[in-house]
Amino acid sequence: MTVERYDRTEIVARRTDEGFIADSPVLTRTGIFPYRNRDGTTRFEYRPPEEVFHPQSLATLKGKPITEDHKGHVTASNAGGWVAGAILSEGRRDGDNVVADIVIHNPEAIAKGKKELSLGYLCDIDDTPGDVNGQHYDCIQRNIRVNHLAIVGRGRAGNARLNLDRADAINEDEDITMTLEEAMKKIGELEAKARADEAEKTGLLQQLETVKKDGEALKGRFDALDAEHNKLKEEQPQIRADALKQAKVRIELETTAKAQGVEVKADSSDADIKKAIVKKIHGDRFDFRSDSVEYVDAVFDMSLQLPAQSQQKQFVPQRRGDSLDIASLAARQAAMVAKMNGETKE
Repeated sequence: MTVERYDRTEIVARRTDEGFIADSPVLTRTGIFPYRNRDGTTRFEYRPPEEVFHPQSLATLKGKPITEDHKGHVTASNAGGWVAGAILSEGRRDGDNVVADIVIHNPEAIAKGKKELSLGYLCDIDDTPGDVNGQHYDCIQRNIRVNHLAIVGRGRAGNARLNLDRADAINEDEDITMTLEEAMKKIGELEAKARADEAEKTGLLQQLETVKKDGEALKGRFDALDAEHNKLKEEQPQIRADALKQAKVRIELETTAKAQGVEVKADSSDADIKKAIVKKIHGDRFDFRSDSVEYVDAVFDMSLQLPAQSQQKQFVPQRRGDSLDIASLAARQAAMVAKMNGETKE
């Protein structure tokens, strides 16, 4: 488990000719340090010499930024205006302590009354317990890697740390640099972020549900279009045959009209052409009793079947004894056609 730690030590500084603050303070040391768990119990962590003075650990000090207060884990993307100085050298062993050369470029941080340094670093926790010089410890800090050095307002001399990464460990009260007001503000920010995250999650779930419904609707439309396409594909041969049949009938009708001397216009319907042919054969005295398709077709067919001499006699549409004129016969034939088609009319 990797965690982040803070150590603190007091600044005993000197000013350079440029007005910067330079020092070679103690930044950390070996030993066993107490931490209070959330349940109120105390946990003791051991920082052994082989880890504190490991060359790789000491090398991580050089070039690290100095910030005013802890800002969390410092990287190039968030350093921004936080940096107030830098650690100039690698760490050096001084007894049980680690010292290094530092420079603070922003003296205002010291002017605010913040006169102690707090080392922020990452380490791995080895949960192996043990005893050192008669003192028990619960776990060991290993692979110590320095991240930054912070200028803080208070803290005990030597070492004091704040665990930023681990929710199950907090510093002893005397090591906490955050004021109650700052803590309440931080809690408020975290609660606000949690509410915002929850609202965002709810919004995303609603959007997802909408997308799912839209997807189902689109699938339904696609299935309907696919079914319609398949239906048209199946009906295509019959549609083509019907179209050819209609074209043939139209050509024959226009040929008949031309033979009868009837002018055919582009927008003339079949019924209009048939009526015009009937009028041409029988004259204006013939009166159509109905505009139904069956009636017009019957009159047209019967008119074409009349002998040539009968066409010369303009037949007046009326009943004479037991005989029927063309109009009556056409009406009778139209009624029979309608009856055959299941369209019985009174």
